[in-house]
Amino acid sequence: MSGPLQTEPLDGRPATAASRWVQGIGFAVGLLLLAWCVWLVAGDQARVEQVKKLAQSPGTLATLLALSVGVSLCSGMMFHAIASPVARLPVPDVLAVNAVSTLLNNLPFKMSVVARLYLHRTRNGMPVPLIFAWLGATLCVMAVGVLPPLVASLALKRVDAVWWGVVAAGTVLLAAATVAFGRLTRTERFWGWVSGMGERFPRTLGRLTRWSGYGQFRRGPEMLASPLAVAQGVAWRSLSMGFGVWRFAVAAAAVGATMTAGQCVVADSVYFAIQATAPTGALGAREGGTVAAIASLAGESLPVVVLAVTAAETAANLLTAGVALLYLKLKRPVQKCTTGEPG
Repeated sequence: MSGPLQTEPLDGRPATAASRWVQGIGFAVGLLLLAWCVWLVAGDQARVEQVKKLAQSPGTLATLLALSVGVSLCSGMMFHAIASPVARLPVPDVLAVNAVSTLLNNLPFKMSVVARLYLHRTRNGMPVPLIFAWLGATLCVMAVGVLPPLVASLALKRVDAVWWGVVAAGTVLLAAATVAFGRLTRTERFWGWVSGMGERFPRTLGRLTRWSGYGQFRRGPEMLASPLAVAQGVAWRSLSMGFGVWRFAVAAAAVGATMTAGQCVVADSVYFAIQATAPTGALGAREGGTVAAIASLAGESLPVVVLAVTAAETAANLLTAGVALLYLKLKRPVQKCTTGEPG
């Protein structure tokens, strides 16, 4: 196994006390939002009865758990697909690291990112700057998979043949634009322009261009420039979203709530978007944000449905992370994974 993870911040300074305070306060706000969701349920007898009804249905609970495991596995496969143009990573390694990182995503201080950096660096010899580039490319592909169904659902307010056509066309167009963007930004001409801008703005962009990991970071566009990697990544993200939407539909049906397919798509999209981007931990922010954002669309039972989804996801994350940690402990690391040299 290689030595401990060592990387230098772009500004050469450790995280400040202020940033730690911001992380802690943000996480506390998330917990308050979670408590608010629980209060919405506990303070309404009809919602309490819905919770009891759900708890008395082991088949539904098992289905929610299985769908949540499916979401996690598809997410891991998406990461693997996107990295494939620049790194040969064992599929089990990527799935295991993603399972651990997904569980830690509930916590503040960017613990999910730290875990991903540490595990792929020490197990697979993947350079830290390249992992950052990988995360950025993955966010782009996530957007391709999420935006078309979300926009179509908000605009059409139904899921029918027209919805499927709009989603398919939008996804293909965004995927093609992503590949075009990757091919444009992987060129020496583009990075020469970035370096020139770094000289003009040394206190901002210049921090990136002077970074010791700049060469590896530049490999990010290589991932987006691959039509196969983008297509596979979007396919895995779409399948993950399908499991997520199905999860909301199952939870809604179990408690007797009326949520259309379009409402389930919107609920899952908002839930996932907050989970993927919450800077101070997803726990609470994800639930409170989803309830606050779409309460007018999804009805009075939404807090119960969202908390049921979170309970299933938490159980699935604990299960998959437990298996992942056992695998990581027993399986010998693969040290060499990257392909080619940085440009």
